[in-house]
Amino acid sequence: MSEASGAFDGPGLHVIATDIDVDDVADLLARLQVPVDAVIDGDLALSPYQDAAENLFLGHEPRRFGLVDRGRMRREAAGVFSSFGLDLSPDGPLTLRHEDHLLFALARVAAQGARACAINADRLEVASESVVRACRHLLSRGVRVVAAGAAVGAFLGHAQTITVVSLDSGVARVAGTCEPGSRASEEVVELLSAQAGGDVGATGERAEQLDHRPVVPGSATGSSPVLTVSGWTVPALPGVSAPVADGVSFDLRAGEITALTGQGARELALSLFGASMGPATQGSVRARRVGGPRLDGVNASPSDERRVGAHLSGAHLSGAQGSDAHDVEVGSLTAAEAISAGISYGSEWPLSYDVGLLGGIPTSVSGATLKRLASSGVIDPRRAYRTSRPSLVAALRGGDDPSAFTDVLRSWSASGPAVVILDEPFLNDRAARIAAVLSFVAGGGAAMVVSARPSDIASCADRLLTVQSGSLLEQMNLIGLSEKDRIRRVVRARLRPLSP
Repeated sequence: MSEASGAFDGPGLHVIATDIDVDDVADLLARLQVPVDAVIDGDLALSPYQDAAENLFLGHEPRRFGLVDRGRMRREAAGVFSSFGLDLSPDGPLTLRHEDHLLFALARVAAQGARACAINADRLEVASESVVRACRHLLSRGVRVVAAGAAVGAFLGHAQTITVVSLDSGVARVAGTCEPGSRASEEVVELLSAQAGGDVGATGERAEQLDHRPVVPGSATGSSPVLTVSGWTVPALPGVSAPVADGVSFDLRAGEITALTGQGARELALSLFGASMGPATQGSVRARRVGGPRLDGVNASPSDERRVGAHLSGAHLSGAQGSDAHDVEVGSLTAAEAISAGISYGSEWPLSYDVGLLGGIPTSVSGATLKRLASSGVIDPRRAYRTSRPSLVAALRGGDDPSAFTDVLRSWSASGPAVVILDEPFLNDRAARIAAVLSFVAGGGAAMVVSARPSDIASCADRLLTVQSGSLLEQMNLIGLSEKDRIRRVVRARLRPLSP
């Protein structure tokens, strides 16, 4: 038995607050030796050919004399739907709103007789009163509920036990417990902040040993935007209920590092890099160019820029306003054209398949994501994708040395894109990579760092954007704060308490 397993033996709602996002809650609970019967992690299996009651009892239909008892199934389904606030007819089609997917998953736990269930707070839109009511209804039925992840704020006020677990280096270690009550949220923040503050990178350096970010003149105080996102809307990928982006607006400014964190942050960031999510988008992603090609003596239009995109240089944009400054609409460009227009993307997240659609640094994706990208037309389903080596997180094509990624970051500081979007770039060679990104923005570039690690965000970010299910929840300025205070603010934002 693990040191944490005994805390989850009794009835009630048990919260596991983690310092970084949980990808696989079933694996986490297995390592902590916490048994559950059902796991809710964002993948809701539904059958379009069966009615609402059949979907509710899917695989657990009540039977009589060996046959499905349809009368009993519909009566019980009607009661469950009413208890969980779902406006569904048992014998009608299953038509769920986006916000009802989690409620239906919780209702299915009750209908199918599970005695213990786990909720992955990082992969679900959980910050709503209806979800908390549904969990409390499960508790009244004697179901033990375990909510785990970094975004557990919605559950803290109703918890029976609160356990803080560190997931550093893939090892689940109990860091402490908190007393339920009015101060539970602050206690969790303090414990998680202590874990993040002592985070150790792959090369062994601690976050508090890194030099503080030098303040760049004009940084986070009105410098010119080099990438402007306006009303950006991208529909959900196949098999996912939440949209990639839902009317998101923000900008990236010269000399600044903007961190992006929360559920769906990775997909939102990827959607900004050219037509990575397909053509069904609305809104605008515009990069500010200074200089570059003109046609007939006037600034090039977006369509003209696309036509000559292969000839555009990748030089820095200083963000200065001048007679030769013009905007390029990059939201609909191909990956190669987006790179030519001055925006690049790099990933350090260890996944499964080498896709290589992003130019110089290929991205690896999971098998499920690979299928979604293929079915949505983003990548070619006929192509054979190379399986990544387990020890390789990101490297240049044909290489197997993670230092190659660091070399690319350094090269961008001298002559590279105006905007870089980096997905978990500090998992290896941490100090050198943070220094490379700081050097890049000191030269007038703008960087977006997608990260689930509070210590990485606090070490370099000027601003923090927190997203959930395609919506921008919060923008926070981190300039002028100590690293300890930045970590606290990042952790507090990631807890995501109940929305009003």
